[in-house]
Amino acid sequence: MTEPTTATPRQIVERFLRASADNAWDDLSDLYAPDAVIEIPFAPAGIPRRFQGREDHRARFKAAAPLRRIDKVDAVMVHETSDPEVVLVEFDSHATVTSTGRSFVSSYAMVMRIRDGLIVSSRDYANPLDGAELRKELSAVLSERAPGAQEIAERIRRSLEETGEAGTGALDGLFTEDAVYELPFAPPGRPRRIEGREEIVAHLTAGAERALGLGIKKVHSVIHECADPQVAILELQVEGESPATGDSFRFDSSIGVIRIRNGRIASWRDYPNIIGGAAVFGTLPELAATLSR
Repeated sequence: MTEPTTATPRQIVERFLRASADNAWDDLSDLYAPDAVIEIPFAPAGIPRRFQGREDHRARFKAAAPLRRIDKVDAVMVHETSDPEVVLVEFDSHATVTSTGRSFVSSYAMVMRIRDGLIVSSRDYANPLDGAELRKELSAVLSERAPGAQEIAERIRRSLEETGEAGTGALDGLFTEDAVYELPFAPPGRPRRIEGREEIVAHLTAGAERALGLGIKKVHSVIHECADPQVAILELQVEGESPATGDSFRFDSSIGVIRIRNGRIASWRDYPNIIGGAAVFGTLPELAATLSR
């Protein structure tokens, strides 16, 4: 993970330009803060205007990599401002479209805020007519890589219903690096908020292992589309057979509100059926004990 450095904003801009010219997309991504925001005010139709999160930037840079090769960067001018964190960089990027071999030049003006040696925000201005052929291909790629909440909820549904396990590799790539998972109904002693992709996946994986031990065999779901295309509601039911008694069960297990950012889960508010689950699995005495403490 990239750590803050003592490099000046001008030095970071120089590294940015060098990584761009070298097509070094991981090096370029590492110059951004974990929650950095990139805005593209002049983005044409089909290209998102805002991206957030270093790993989302990395995915976007790598999505575009097979489509074009940066040949050189020139006409560079760096303007420092009265705010020591803010610089404006102007430059031309000379590139070649991989599929056709055609060359083009894109001129950029970027307003960057750089703090502790990392880019925390950048407003990237470019001419939408430059590289129009590439932008058409890039729009299609980004559309594939940036599903909305409804599609993400459907992927969760398929993962849960097909495998019976949450937090597997199928879900690992669906979260942003800074995702938040909340459990407002969590009983005492259980976390109500988990932050970060790795921590969330670990929590879900542990839950999946417990679910299998409790005899859950199938997960049913209903997905509700919202007016906001970046939000979806997911209702879940589980069914199975108790290993202890052999009795079959089926009950409403949870409802979740999922918010998507750049095609990944940025937040998930999960409302589980704590008492219903405890009743089915025979753990009501333990739950009552936690509530009486």
